[in-house]
Amino acid sequence: MPFLTAGVLGDHRRVIELYKKYERYHVNWENRFNAGIAYFNLKRYKQAASIWEPRNKIGNFIIPLQQVAFLMERDVVPHFELSYNPPEWDKVIEQFKDAGDDREKQETVLEDGQIRVVLLDTLFGERTGEEEKKNAAKILIDYGRDWGKELGFRLLESALVPYEITVEAVFTLVERGVYKEGEEVPVWIDGEETMVKVEKKEVSMEPDQEMDQLCDRALALRDKGQTDEAIALLEPLYQEGTFYPRAMVTLANLYRNKGEFEPALNIFKPLAEVMSDEPVIMVNLAGLYLESGQFDQALQCIAKFENEGIDDRYREQLDYIRRMAEQRIIPGTYADQLDDYMYQVEEDLRAEVEEKKITTESTLNRGLKNMPNEWLLKVCAIHDIDPCRLRSQREKAIIAYLTDPAYLKKAVQELTPDEQELLFHLLSKGGWALLSSVSCKFGKMEGDGFYWDKAEPQSTTGKVWSKGLIMVGKTIQNNRQVKIAAIPTDLRPLLEKILYL
Repeated sequence: MPFLTAGVLGDHRRVIELYKKYERYHVNWENRFNAGIAYFNLKRYKQAASIWEPRNKIGNFIIPLQQVAFLMERDVVPHFELSYNPPEWDKVIEQFKDAGDDREKQETVLEDGQIRVVLLDTLFGERTGEEEKKNAAKILIDYGRDWGKELGFRLLESALVPYEITVEAVFTLVERGVYKEGEEVPVWIDGEETMVKVEKKEVSMEPDQEMDQLCDRALALRDKGQTDEAIALLEPLYQEGTFYPRAMVTLANLYRNKGEFEPALNIFKPLAEVMSDEPVIMVNLAGLYLESGQFDQALQCIAKFENEGIDDRYREQLDYIRRMAEQRIIPGTYADQLDDYMYQVEEDLRAEVEEKKITTESTLNRGLKNMPNEWLLKVCAIHDIDPCRLRSQREKAIIAYLTDPAYLKKAVQELTPDEQELLFHLLSKGGWALLSSVSCKFGKMEGDGFYWDKAEPQSTTGKVWSKGLIMVGKTIQNNRQVKIAAIPTDLRPLLEKILYL
């Protein structure tokens, strides 16, 4: 066949001449396929894509080639040549797998244009997941020799490339030594040139008491209105490259509270890379994108959890963020919607505390252990107790105060009649009762929020809980889990003497 002979010899122009000369006689798809290859190899991508149109009866196997032609037309992918042999994609994939972990073999295999087409189809295909795309980008750039390096540069410059792939391209180019760690790299994100740099951050997943104490100190400063001082306490950890999740989330949210979204995003993004399966991180990141007006990124962040089995409370938050992002609410005009969102967030956070385990005989110490730090600060503020620097010292101070008969009597005398009535009710039931029955008599806790150190709860149950006199949690009764409200056992005899005098 003259077509194939000319193609094998690399005479692409001759292939096109023969195709045009005998165009009206072409009846088999191979001739159109070969003509498309010739146009492609001559960098005439539009003509190649046109001839490869599936309606020309070549077959759907040609679609990846057509997509690559479009990408080359847009300068997203650097040129490479294709062979005139029709692709057998299964064999192409097996050929790549056979190279195994042998770098030299992988680099050699990646010289094959059809292998590149398969990986580019993975990278830009609509049906492939983010991790598959990132892996394809890494392989192409890392093992693609000079062509791979050029592809990496193109990915950084193209508006068609998602943010996550751009980041992967930067990482891979740094690993290849094209850029140095810490060197600023120009990339295009959302149509604007941005400078990014790769720095290694050590993510510590183990509990660290010293770090937790530092976080507690930062939150205490925040609660006093000293946000800048709180940031100054945690910022050195970030600059040193130590990523302790709780410290970094606290630091990011301190920036977020100030409306400084860029440094908050710079912290949350690497956390999301390492902890992409943590709903708390991803919900925070999606919400941050929403608040900063980066709606597409918010939707991309949410999309990662489309098929994940996450808790309903996180699902509801993600659904809300999605609705706001899809409506393209302009920052500064969605105060009511943001208030609704934050209301739901606080309700969910408090619900988590209500889910913690207690028993009908739990002590004050157990109840305080279940309380978040914000609530312990509230207890200290109500009773004028020194909040202390360490959480453990704070808990001991509260226990010492509330188990002192004189101080406890003072605390009871300062309760409202409804709050005193709640204690009477629980004592009459043996010190505890189902939360459902307490809610029927004294009102539900709905709307009490979470940050009690800033805003006092409004329900009777919430108010008494915020004073440390009762606790709410889950326990097992009659072989089923139920929520209860209970007075700590070590306070019950003291309260009986005070209330029944």
